[in-house]
Amino acid sequence: MSKIKASVLFSAGFHESGQSVKTAPKETGFRLTNAFIFQRDEIMTIRNSAATLSVAALLMAAAPASAADISIALPDDTEATEISTLYDCGDFELSARYINADEVSIAVLDWPENFIVTANVISGSGARYAGGPYIWWVKGDVASLENQMSDDDPLTCKTTED
Repeated sequence: MSKIKASVLFSAGFHESGQSVKTAPKETGFRLTNAFIFQRDEIMTIRNSAATLSVAALLMAAAPASAADISIALPDDTEATEISTLYDCGDFELSARYINADEVSIAVLDWPENFIVTANVISGSGARYAGGPYIWWVKGDVASLENQMSDDDPLTCKTTED
């Protein structure tokens, strides 16, 4: 069994209240909200009302930041690749780390005062990721960042020159 392991500082949809939700590992003391967890073919996925997302979506929503290690079990012959890209989004730079392992594809997005892990979802063209209220849509060297909880237009970001 292969594994993807990532150490991340994240803002996640976990809380400490006694709501009826699946408990995260005991050492964290947090519970997952806004999602249902299920097991299929040894890869954990979560399902929300909009789409079926991969394990990375466990880190959705805004909450106090906490340090955590995340391991995703993969089938034996699965290789994971990682690509890091820096984007200019006008008023700020956004760092994107793409981690791909067959059907498990996530993008870790980091920009001032924000950190979100997104999961690849169905797209007509380009690569589309969703996490928390955000949609990250990449087509070539241009990407858009949309906050679905805001009436603002999506931000347009372009890869920076090396």
